[in-house]
Amino acid sequence: MADQHHDPLQATSIVYQMRQDPSPWVRTEYDASRMLTNIHEKRLAAIGVTLDAVLVSTKCGSRYSVSDRFAVFSQSLLLNAIKGESAPD
Repeated sequence: MADQHHDPLQATSIVYQMRQDPSPWVRTEYDASRMLTNIHEKRLAAIGVTLDAVLVSTKCGSRYSVSDRFAVFSQSLLLNAIKGESAPD
């Protein structure tokens, strides 16, 4: 019997969907200012990171990406979360 990898994420979760097919997020690209506004106004449901983009899902269902070629935004978001500063809900 082959070793099967069990994904602990629910198939309905946003993170699971981002992993399976990021194209709905990548189709719409915005600049970082939109993401930062959504973070400060607590509109985000989830944030995911790829090799060159940040994937954003809002609470109202919008999906978009922000180019992050050198991981500047993703590193900043992670560092702020570690420090306990403002992060998405």
